Amino acid sequence: SLPALMASESSSPLDFLIEELASDNPQQCVQCVSRLRVIALALGHEKTRSDLLPYLTGEIEQGKFTDEVQVSIAEVLGSFTDFVGGPSEAHCLFPPLVALCSVEESTVRDQAVSSINQIGKQLSKAQLQTHLVPTVL
Repeated sequence: SLPALMASESSSPLDFLIEELASDNPQQCVQCVSRLRVIALALGHEKTRSDLLPYLTGEIEQGKFTDEVQVSIAEVLGSFTDFVGGPSEAHCLFPPLVALCSVEESTVRDQAVSSINQIGKQLSKAQLQTHLVPTVL
């Protein structure tokens, strides 16, 4: 629960997320993903980039999440620019989204592509060429 997240001094918000996402209950996982913004706020920009996003990318690549959870992750990350430090840092959102683009389920891929486009609109041409073009080609 959210109050437990805020009250828990001993474990980090990322530990909380990892524990919640390990649940066998897909609805609980989807609810947890809907709180990614709160977790990112608690972590701050730096830890969101260095810890949260690599964790999500690794779990996605290992196929740890249900399709429903993956669609939720893709959706949330599309509006995550402010939580990673703004457009100048938004390219760090591409690895988990690109990983979601290779998932078998088309609804997951469609949402990942939609979110990549949403983030891409906020980036400069140079950022797109440096960070997105190589992943697509």
